[in-house]
Amino acid sequence: MKLKDLPAHLLTVGVLAVLLIWGGMTLATGGDRIARSVQESVGRASDKGFFDGVRVGVNSINAEYNLVFYKKQWYVSLNGAMRRVMGNSFFPSDDGTMVSIRLNDGLLAKTKVRMDVEACRGVLTKFKEFLDERGIDLIFSYAHTKVLYPETQLPSGVEDNSNEIADRFFVMLDELGIEYIDTRQVFRGAGWPATDVYFRTDGHWKIPASFLVFQELAARLNATGRFEIPDAVLDIDSYDMELRERFFLGNDGWLMGAAYSGLDDFAMLTPKFETRLSERSVTNEGVWEEREGTFEEAVLHMQHLMPDEGESYSTACYSVYGYNRPEIVITNELAGRGRVLFVKNSSGNPLFDFTALGVKEARGLDPRVLANSTVADYIDQYRPDAVVISYNYDFLNPRRLDFFRIIEDLGLG
Repeated sequence: MKLKDLPAHLLTVGVLAVLLIWGGMTLATGGDRIARSVQESVGRASDKGFFDGVRVGVNSINAEYNLVFYKKQWYVSLNGAMRRVMGNSFFPSDDGTMVSIRLNDGLLAKTKVRMDVEACRGVLTKFKEFLDERGIDLIFSYAHTKVLYPETQLPSGVEDNSNEIADRFFVMLDELGIEYIDTRQVFRGAGWPATDVYFRTDGHWKIPASFLVFQELAARLNATGRFEIPDAVLDIDSYDMELRERFFLGNDGWLMGAAYSGLDDFAMLTPKFETRLSERSVTNEGVWEEREGTFEEAVLHMQHLMPDEGESYSTACYSVYGYNRPEIVITNELAGRGRVLFVKNSSGNPLFDFTALGVKEARGLDPRVLANSTVADYIDQYRPDAVVISYNYDFLNPRRLDFFRIIEDLGLG
């Protein structure tokens, strides 16, 4: 064994030891539950034959084992701490494929290698023609991966083609006559390092970064002549910033353990100027909820600033700026004019909330959970002044961009 390979071997031995200890504790504390689950599952599949019974039994063991895994988050944290001590930058998933890496600047990221953006041409052509026929403006606001500066961020030997793929996507949008915001250029043009743009432990933009994109989006909306978002709403000095240090553990950090990822600071922006809004949103269960008051009272979800039970941090901070709900309607009593419809996923939530401060009405649709309707049908009934698609890199595919089919048909529910 070569000396340079010693850290990797020590890590392997350590991980195996931890797995053996935790596996034994899991069987000791949850073995009976696993056995009962397997027995019940196999019993229900007994009339389907031997091999189906084996398959059901194996799936049941896997599912129940994950549920009763002994102090699962302790294990995740210990595993992450060992990797950090060993200087391990790659964090494989259970099936052995690389899911996350630590970039040179410390951000946890996922590499992207291939994507056929041309497959999106047909659905985007159809949607652009649909909006043109109705005289509705379209703006695509794109949220890139964390690899904003590949030449300096990527560890040696790591392949990531997300920037080249994004470039091809924008060439196609140019050819289709679709206006877009390449947010990479927004951040690069402002001289922001990736660590100022993205949370280290989460895939989303930090809130001030979302505000920077909002400023660009507002300029595009105002240029249509249908909106008049005032300068006061666009000025960062018109907002209070509250910083909570080492307070946020995002999805990537949660999966890898705080000992490996560390904790993020969380900065929240709230208006200094007077706000008076009302919000109606429908839950995934089809129940409408209504709120009204200031921006904080009607739009933000301040309860997510509470630390998780028994912890010093929150894993839900990002949800202060909106839920992923099928439909959200925000009416601004103090705004002049303009109605905008956002088709968005979670990356667009803060952007949507900030936009609501400057327009008469902002509506948000999340096609992943929109049921019994299509985005196109909704637009036909609502007739907004502009449609904003606010998607991240992973949504640059035809299934996510086909707004003429209901969600059940897409298999995305």
